[in-house]
Amino acid sequence: MTDTEIRVETMESHRVDVAEQQRKTTVYSFSAAAAVCIVVIGVWWMTRPAASRVAVQRSITSMQVTWQCPDGTTFEDRGSIIGKACPHGNRRADVRVTYVCPRHGDRAALVRYARSLNGQERVAEVSFRHGVWRPVGQYLRCPDCGARLIPKEADPFAAGGGSLRSP
Repeated sequence: MTDTEIRVETMESHRVDVAEQQRKTTVYSFSAAAAVCIVVIGVWWMTRPAASRVAVQRSITSMQVTWQCPDGTTFEDRGSIIGKACPHGNRRADVRVTYVCPRHGDRAALVRYARSLNGQERVAEVSFRHGVWRPVGQYLRCPDCGARLIPKEADPFAAGGGSLRSP
């Protein structure tokens, strides 16, 4: 082999080495950029503030509720803040709800709804005894022991995260 042939062969092997090195550098650079992007997105995902959830607000007039007349008869009809007339006379019917006391168990109650200052519907009055109505504060309490009552059935106003919770 002559000096020129050795030089050409060395240059060609050098070109192959340089091309291989450039390919590896490109792959490593792309991989490093992708890894940095994944880390940045992961850190952002973990540290971002929780999105505020907008509660679905349903009106009592969009719900089917159980109404009870003063004589004890019940019927199903669409809810209302004002109340409904009994089908067997002109007396006022009220919404019947069953609450659970941790000490006394099920407590049947009649409730009346009102619109609060911000326009939301809420339980305004409750009756555990015929004809005895009392206003409702932030929570509904058992009339015998004062424990906080919870609705027995799934609260229809809380369906879908609604804000019309019974107290």
